[in-house]
Order: sequence, then structure tokens, then C-alpha cells
Amino acid sequence: MKTKQIKIELNIPFTFDIEYYKDGWSAKCIEYDGMVTGGSKKNPTDDEMVEMMKDSIRTAFHLNKEYEGK
Repeated sequence: MKTKQIKIELNIPFTFDIEYYKDGWSAKCIEYDGMVTGGSKKNPTDDEMVEMMKDSIRTAFHLNKEYEGK
């Protein structure tokens, strides 16, 4: 299994551990237990994964998409 880490800055840092599987990938936030995302695409781009991770952050904190960077 291949793994990597991506950090996202939205006023506070969010670090996601990413695991790749034969049938997709998953990302789990280190700082906030239970914040997860993933997909069935075998080779997603970093941009695709980051967008899904940002969506999981917005969902967890009940934020609008327009919140980013404010």
C-alpha cells in the first residue's frame, strides 16, 4: 500500500494521511479524529484529493465553500 501526506491551510493547518488501495484511496485528518474522505479513482491528482479534503473540512465545521482563505 502506498501512502503520502498533504497539508491544507485554511487559517489553521489540516494534515491528511493518504492511503492508496487497488480500488481507490482514503484520506484521514491527523488533527481531527473522524474527518475522512476518499474515492474510487485509482490515480487521483493532488488537486482532486485536496478539493475532496477541503470538502470534508467544510462539512465537519459546517462552513460554506466561500469560506476558504478568510
